[in-house]
Order: sequence, then C-alpha cells, then structure tokens
Amino acid sequence: MILDMGLIDYEDALKTQRELVSKRKLQIIGDLALVVEHPSVFTIGRSGSRNNLLVDEKFLSEKGIKVLDVDRGGDITFHSPGQLVAYPIIDLKKRVRDLHNYLRELEEVVVSFLKKYGVKGVTRKGSTGVWVGEEKIAFIGVAAKDWVTYHGLSVNISNDIEFFSMINPCGIKSLRVTSLAKVSRQAVPMYEAKKVFSSEFNKVFGVPQWLKKRVVVNSSFFETKKALADFSVNTVCESSMCPNQTECFSKKFAAFMILGKVCTRSCGFCSVAKGESNPTVPSAGAQDQSLYARIPSLSKHRLLGIDTEEPARIAGCVERLGLRHVVLTSVARDDVSDGGASQFARAAESIRCASKDIVIELLVPDFGARKASIETIVRSGADIIGHNIETVRRLYPVVRSRADYSRSLAILRTIKELKRGQLTKSAILVGLGEKREEVVETMKDLRASDCDMLTIGQYLMPGKENLPVARFVTPEEFGEYKSIGEEMGFKNVNSAPFARSSYFAEENFKICFTKSKEIR
Repeated sequence: MILDMGLIDYEDALKTQRELVSKRKLQIIGDLALVVEHPSVFTIGRSGSRNNLLVDEKFLSEKGIKVLDVDRGGDITFHSPGQLVAYPIIDLKKRVRDLHNYLRELEEVVVSFLKKYGVKGVTRKGSTGVWVGEEKIAFIGVAAKDWVTYHGLSVNISNDIEFFSMINPCGIKSLRVTSLAKVSRQAVPMYEAKKVFSSEFNKVFGVPQWLKKRVVVNSSFFETKKALADFSVNTVCESSMCPNQTECFSKKFAAFMILGKVCTRSCGFCSVAKGESNPTVPSAGAQDQSLYARIPSLSKHRLLGIDTEEPARIAGCVERLGLRHVVLTSVARDDVSDGGASQFARAAESIRCASKDIVIELLVPDFGARKASIETIVRSGADIIGHNIETVRRLYPVVRSRADYSRSLAILRTIKELKRGQLTKSAILVGLGEKREEVVETMKDLRASDCDMLTIGQYLMPGKENLPVARFVTPEEFGEYKSIGEEMGFKNVNSAPFARSSYFAEENFKICFTKSKEIR
C-alpha cells in the first residue's frame, strides 16, 4: 500500500513512521510506504558529520532551513520540494532478513522508475544509491527496529539541486548531483512521478515471491468458460476474484455459486456484490473501528427471486465438464425464508440424478442459525458439508460484521449431531490482522466442534473497497499450521498461501476418505 502524504515537515513524517513501525511490529497493519515531499531541510545520518556541512548553520537558520541529526544510516543529504521521498514500512522477517538485500531492492525500484522516463540509472559496487552517468540522482538511508524498516530513499525530480553544493553529499567531496527533469530534459509533474514510482515500488515490494503465480491458459480454460456461459450458471471463482480461477478453469473445474450473484451480508474480505441497506456495525475497540471505513458499503443491487431452473442447469454443466467432484456454494440470502437451503438440496439432487457416482461438497452460509435449514442440508446426501469460520473471534466485528463466531461453530456441531459420520469442513483466511495464537485457538474451536477438514489460506485483497492485507504469512508458518492441525486430529489440513475451500477439493477429499477408512 502506498500512502501519499503530500508536503510534510521532516519531523512530522518521522513521527508518523515511528508510529507505523510500532503498529507493523504488532501486525496491526501490513507493509506500506509513505510518499512525501519535504520543506527544505538537511539531515545527517548516524555515520555522518557536520564537517560535511559547508555553510554556516546560522545562515541556514536565517533562511528557515533546519539541520537535523537523525537515526538513519548514511551521512548528510538534502530534501526540498520537487524531490520525491519514500519511507517504506516493511517487515523484513516476512521477506528476507538482510538489510543489504533490502538496499539493493530499493535501488532496483529507482532504476526501474528512471527507465520509465528513458533514463538509464546505474548502481555502483560498494556504494548505495543510483547514478545517471557520473551524477547521483537517488539517495538511500534506512533504519530498522526488529527488522521493520523506516527512513528510506529520495529521488531528485525537479528540485533545486544547487543546495547540494552546500554539503558533501553522502560525505563524498565533489560528488555531483542531478535531477530527473535535468537528465530527461522534460518537465516531470510530481503527481505523475509519484504514480509511476508507486507502480514500480509495488512490482518489487507489493507481494512476496511465494505469492507470484504463473498463469497458464489452455483450451480447457475456454471450454470451461463456454460451458458456464451456455448453462448460465454462476461461480464463486469469478465473483470472489479467486487467485486460482485460471488454474482451475484450465483443469475444467469450477465451484458453482447458487441463489444469484448478490449477497445480503457485508463481509470485509469478500468482493461478491452486496444488496440491502447497510446494517449498524456492532461496537468494537478503537483500534478495530478504524478499519470499518474499508468494509465495502452495501450498494442496492437487486435481489432476484429463486431460480427454480438453476439446479438442472448446474447438473447439465457438471455433466458437460465431466466433473467427478462438485463444489456448490452460495451467497447469503437472509431475505429467503429458509436462507436458500432447499435450493442447495434441489441442486444436489439434480446433480446426483445426472451423475450417480459424483462426490458432492456443499459450502453453506449460516442460514441465520435456522435448524430446519441445516436439517435440509444434511438430508441432501452431500458427501461433505462445509461452513467457513473465515477468521478469528476477535476480528468478527470487522471482517464479518453480520455473522457470529459462536453461531458458525454451532452449525458445524449441529451437522454432526444430525448425522453421525458426516464429513464437515471449514476454512480460515489469514493475513487479516490475526495473531498466530488466535489462529491456533480457532483451530482448537473447530476441532471441538468435530470439524474434519480444514483449509487455511492467505487473504488477498480482492478489491479497493475491501479490507487491506495486514500481513503476508510465510510458507513456513502455513506448514506449522498444517502440522498443528494434523496433531489436533483433523483428517485433512490444506494450509498454504493459495489454499481455498474448493482448491484441490477432490484431492483433499480422497486424502480424508482414505484416513476415514483407516480409522474405521
């Protein structure tokens, strides 16, 4: 995330950075970068010396220019309007615990940024920063607390570079300095420079390497798309902007979404279209309340009636695609008397009639805790019944403002009470601001509710109105959750960055089914 703070005093920007570092260490916020301009100011880093200031400080004071000692690395530099300054707040524990590697990444951002303007930026072995020819254009000085970075870099865009003659920049005598406007011989508006810089910054720091996925489109992808269109059926893959959509469609797999494309809930993590008016948000602590602005507002999308022909169309699409394992989910329909449970049952029956040996997995909403609706689902004959807990108890007021943590656990228990041996499944999205111990506690609660299968995946902000990503969970931590879940007694734990309820659903069921037979 990039935050443009405009023109701001250096001291105020540093205070803001320190506050953000504290929040990042507590995992209240995710990685971000401040982009700013400063009024004229000289700053001297930890290894710097006032001997590299070549003019009298009294003279500068009369001009309203401060000289500040700061806690970043490096020597002396100069900031002024027209210079782009970026302060990344990044937890290197989630990337690579190497400040030298981090410096090289910052240089990479600047070189890519300059290239967009047709300017060749270069780095120098043994030095930090970026040069154009023999003149330096970008300066880097960083600091970190518990591997969370602050301070950052500056790039001369259109600022008055004559002020650099008042110092030995970076402590180097006779160092020549330039600007983007000078070397590109064009006017470079700051708003444009910030936009281009932000884009290049996000390419390097936007997501970790393990979340960069190669997209492969084959003929099966287009066959899947055509089948969905021919039978006029909806998928949660498309409505939720799932990162696995292309991969799954290319394998002729899709998770069907019944009861329309408009949801009566307003979950902060979800991109499915919303209907009805916005409900009153339950009370929360001040820390959590600040996130409510990011929950998508409910727009007045039209809620359609129940489509009685939808089950038959889905069955036809399943047959066309040759699916052996089908996943059915839905939007929440609080406007329907049974919450849509009977539509699930009709769809399951239609699919079973068309494909008798198929495995049917239902991923259901909470139906407003109606026991009759849950009974309808259990009687449907589904092989797996899933209900996603989604997040930890503490975050429910923010992430699932119209749902209830205890209610969701009760639904999973009720399913088992109504049908002994019924396979149940749930899922947790991580990276929403939860703590590790809270995830483990949620896993314990799910096992106490006799949940058999568990999916844990990385939350990825699907749209600009959704909640921001608080952190990127490492593959190692996902591996720990898998081990913990297996020790708890889950029959299957799919814990990985791209894991979703329907992702590799068939393979996970086979693992679970094999374990169930072994237990018997």
